[in-house]
Amino acid sequence: MLKTNPIASSSQFAERHLGRLGRFASSGLDRRRAARRVSAFTRILELPSPLSLDKLLRFVELVTERPIQLSRRDDLLDVDMSGFWHEGEDVNRLFHVGDRSEFAGEMNILHEISHVLLQHDPEPLTGEELAVVFPDLDPRKVLHGWRHTKLRTGIEAEAELLADHLYAQIRSGKREEEILGFGDVIG
Repeated sequence: MLKTNPIASSSQFAERHLGRLGRFASSGLDRRRAARRVSAFTRILELPSPLSLDKLLRFVELVTERPIQLSRRDDLLDVDMSGFWHEGEDVNRLFHVGDRSEFAGEMNILHEISHVLLQHDPEPLTGEELAVVFPDLDPRKVLHGWRHTKLRTGIEAEAELLADHLYAQIRSGKREEEILGFGDVIG
């Protein structure tokens, strides 16, 4: 959990920890600054150990006080997306592409979880994109859409770095035969 507050509500979590790190505009953050922010952020968390994706999901549900619903949506690829986070009134919905490998699919989920943990500001999709992929969602409630073309922005760099950190934590808790190698991912 959190080192200074084992059970924190979402607002307490943001005030105590994210407030110290400060917010930024997505276009104005370089990768070095993102790395420093993510490093500082990971030091204030006490993640369950050994960490697994299931344990991480429960942890995020605890600190945000919202359940997480995962939905595989391979049709996201039709609008050049691999993941999408939608914060409903009482639930965090994480839509993700399954991808060709277990590794890539897990990284898509970890990336979206990172946005939730870091409480990134909304970056709404266009109405056209939403209509193609999620005709049932109200565009005004969309908090974040991840696009490959925006990977270099500060928010995306931060989420990628935290996702990498989370994956490393998960990997360190797995038995050797469970760890995917380069050949397993690339084929």
